[in-house]
Amino acid sequence: MQMSTANEFVDLIKAVGEECGYEVYGSELSFEVYTEFEHPISFMIKENSEGYLQVHIWEDAHKREKNHKYGKARYSLRSALDVVQFCNTLKSSFELRARRVED
Repeated sequence: MQMSTANEFVDLIKAVGEECGYEVYGSELSFEVYTEFEHPISFMIKENSEGYLQVHIWEDAHKREKNHKYGKARYSLRSALDVVQFCNTLKSSFELRARRVED
């Protein structure tokens, strides 16, 4: 993945995340896409040393190792098609999330 392409992919992921209703923050090389704190859907996307994007997913507190809130990379985004598929995952995850109401 060329650097200019990686930046374009990052911009696309951020735009889709915001359009779906996620909060997006962070730098170009490492950023988070998340919604809600009570029943979160949260992804951390960062460029790795080989130049492609990797996606980490939020882990429950009891699964954390060394107090990290994200697990190992779950997805590798190496092409435009990978990025489009991940954007579909963002959209579907947001639409299907549990919306529990506290009693």
